[in-house]
Amino acid sequence: MAGIVTSASSKMKQKVGDGQCTRLVAYALTEAGKKTTRDFDVVGNTADYVWGTVVASDSSPTLDAVLPGDIIQFRNHVITVKTTGSPPAPSILPGERKHHSAVIANKGWRQDDYGRMYYEFSIIEQNYAGKKYVVKSKVLLQPKADLDFGSGNEILIQSTGKYWIYRPVNK
Repeated sequence: MAGIVTSASSKMKQKVGDGQCTRLVAYALTEAGKKTTRDFDVVGNTADYVWGTVVASDSSPTLDAVLPGDIIQFRNHVITVKTTGSPPAPSILPGERKHHSAVIANKGWRQDDYGRMYYEFSIIEQNYAGKKYVVKSKVLLQPKADLDFGSGNEILIQSTGKYWIYRPVNK
């Protein structure tokens, strides 16, 4: 799976194919000898692409099994960030991914003010926020993280929409 991340990372700040998000994912999977959504015969501008075997989704958010090199498919996913006071700048920025595919680079942890832990994912993506080249971003997939830094300094990060995380399979 490391080969998928390496291939996607090697294109950082470059345009892969026509700049669409799927071109980056298909490139990384092909380089690693894995199936793409075309191999699963799920194509078309409005299709919820299939990139392998589902390991997690918004309806089954067991994110422990997710590994670097897995592929995430978004549908109407929105991240909202609200701040009060002067908290540190959040590493997760607001954004919307209506119909989008990306490579999971790694996962880390984020803790809310109640001591609950949330996964924070770094993803490698293309054609996000008007950028038709490869970038690295952070996303939160759990519904909410409420980070309290004291003295009225707080960050509320909310995540809505659908996602599917796929484990790539060999050709």
